[in-house]
Amino acid sequence: MSNEQFPDVVMPTCPAEQILKGQKALVTGGNSGIGKAIALELGKAGAEVVVNYVRGEDQAQEVVAEIEKSGSCAFAHQADISQEDQVSAMFEKMKAELGTIDILINNAGLQQDTPFDEMTLVPYNRIGEPEDIGRAAVWLASDYADYVNGISLFVDGGMTLYPGFAAGG
Repeated sequence: MSNEQFPDVVMPTCPAEQILKGQKALVTGGNSGIGKAIALELGKAGAEVVVNYVRGEDQAQEVVAEIEKSGSCAFAHQADISQEDQVSAMFEKMKAELGTIDILINNAGLQQDTPFDEMTLVPYNRIGEPEDIGRAAVWLASDYADYVNGISLFVDGGMTLYPGFAAGG
């Protein structure tokens, strides 16, 4: 059966609910990957966002511009989070610019990619997307999750349920 027989899939769109309006968020490593997705989702949800980066200023500025398109305020701040003085300066600038820090997403880290032919399948035959984690972070920062405390939330498409996960893949 040919795919030409089926109509194009059209995903419905609706404006994001501004459930974080007035909140101030800092996302470390917010210029790419999961951090970028979280920063964008926080912005869509109404939070004012500081996009931290250590390298990739152009990427950080692109994230800021996209957040501003959604109607939220944002700015990029370069700081190496392994350097305490740089972190302190970043916090001070954020407090001076935005007044406080309500939401802190500690996302910065190193990434080691795996060649595609060495990846294993997970349940649902897909690997979670950065946007999935971004939406989970917005929910955790909202009043809807005010009863959630001290939890590790796995946003992995079921990877932790995959029998090979505990054995390293």
